[in-house]
Amino acid sequence: MRRLLDSVLVASLWACLPGCGSTSGDPLADPGSGGAAAGGSSAGGVAGSAGEGAGGNEAGGAAGNPSGETGGAATGGAATGGAAGSPSGGAGGTGGTATGGAAGSAVGGSGGTAGGGLTSLLVYDANVENLETPNDACPGDWKDLFAFMKVQGDSPDVFLVQQISDQAELDVLIAHLKNTLGPSYAGVIAEANPTPFNSPCGQAKAKQTNAIVYRVDRLKPVGSPHVWKTFKRLNGECVRDGLSRTRSVMQRFFDKGANKHVTFASIHWSTNQEPGPDPACALANAKETAQKLSMSGFEAELFVFGGDTNEPDLDTTSPSSGYRAWYAAANADNGGTLGFRDAVYDLCAGKSNVKACLLDNWTIGGERRIDFIFSRRSAPPLPGVSSTHTVTFAEGDAADQKLTGTDSPAGYSDHRAVRARLSY
Repeated sequence: MRRLLDSVLVASLWACLPGCGSTSGDPLADPGSGGAAAGGSSAGGVAGSAGEGAGGNEAGGAAGNPSGETGGAATGGAATGGAAGSPSGGAGGTGGTATGGAAGSAVGGSGGTAGGGLTSLLVYDANVENLETPNDACPGDWKDLFAFMKVQGDSPDVFLVQQISDQAELDVLIAHLKNTLGPSYAGVIAEANPTPFNSPCGQAKAKQTNAIVYRVDRLKPVGSPHVWKTFKRLNGECVRDGLSRTRSVMQRFFDKGANKHVTFASIHWSTNQEPGPDPACALANAKETAQKLSMSGFEAELFVFGGDTNEPDLDTTSPSSGYRAWYAAANADNGGTLGFRDAVYDLCAGKSNVKACLLDNWTIGGERRIDFIFSRRSAPPLPGVSSTHTVTFAEGDAADQKLTGTDSPAGYSDHRAVRARLSY
């Protein structure tokens, strides 16, 4: 069904939020001491096992015992020159999904300063599902996504990555980015060597963590990364999730093309759900993510978080559905107090049926959108957004076929990736 839907598509908070910079008095606060030195790996073990949830998401996990945030680990190559060029126009057809396969107008690579003093960064977000291959127990064809980038002429400035196995697998991804697209990339990882758990997909997905990949000719890390445990629902309460896969990572950067600072976070929230209005504590996670981005030492002109929330934006799959509490709080364009712009919502805002457009941009299971790119600036207005697109599996297949002359029938992941160019 996923591939049939894709084939049809191809054919056709401002300066500081309340409580920011401090978690004192918050009963859900992560009581850690902040990030360790850049290049260090996070500590802590994970107990228990997990089961695979619908759509390829592992669920369950260990009971949460609060522990401190730690520093992430960095990897990558040397810079290869300065960023240049101007941001290019938007892409995508109805519902934000481009028609006509993988071909189309390129949105380019690193954007320089545009009119009005704004600059732009091209951002991708994807749960890469441990770089699935056709012969895995849970098969995939991970290189299709990068073939799409190549065919589109994209060289992302930032790639927010969820569900990478470890430092070694992140190195494979980074090397493939460079070999396919040209620029040099580096990465900041939440845990260099995550504690394994019992994935039904076997050894290929036994270890999972999250990362931020960036172009070294455009961005330079500033200070240490910050890593924290997210919440899960357990016995009616929001408690810390002990699994490595749900540890978020945040890094401040200096944007060489804009002479400004930006802060990015890659998040992967828990799948452990119970009945209720906030079944997996996504509202608690959204509030905490907003607070983390406002921490001292991470000041910036642009704040971005993206990743796999494991809770959709809408209550149901009906275009008349209401919004879930976490999403209503996050989405500034719909009155959300956390003050972030959702790239796909920005694309859909001009459509006759906004929620139908959001559903058309599903990222898992053919009907749910659980992968996002959110952004805000240090002061109004909200960031400009263009080139927004949800990358279909058929587009990845077509791009791989075009570049290599062959392609596996497997999709590049269980999740569809999201792309947006952010201007600030």
